[in-house]
Amino acid sequence: MKLRKLENSDLPQMEEWLHNSHIEAFLGDAAEWLTEMKENRGSGWIEYFIAEIVGPVGFIQYYDTSRAPVGIWSQAPQFSLGIDFFIGESQDQAKATPPGWSGR
Repeated sequence: MKLRKLENSDLPQMEEWLHNSHIEAFLGDAAEWLTEMKENRGSGWIEYFIAEIVGPVGFIQYYDTSRAPVGIWSQAPQFSLGIDFFIGESQDQAKATPPGWSGR
């Protein structure tokens, strides 16, 4: 698996993924996520990546909890990073999941 920085050309794929039921159930409103991503790219406190195997299969972001807007992560210990990720399509989950990992 390879990670590369999210580019503007990835936003339509992100929108499609964010509307998938297995992602929307956890992340909520797709439009809100896309707006936040567009506003925060290049801000220095958060980084966005596309995970690729042969082509794009998922998304990863990490952020400095001490520099992020106030949220549940605000009480994290100093030097903590928040990490969020998902596999975009249900059928691709087995491709990017280590053998024996339950995801729980």
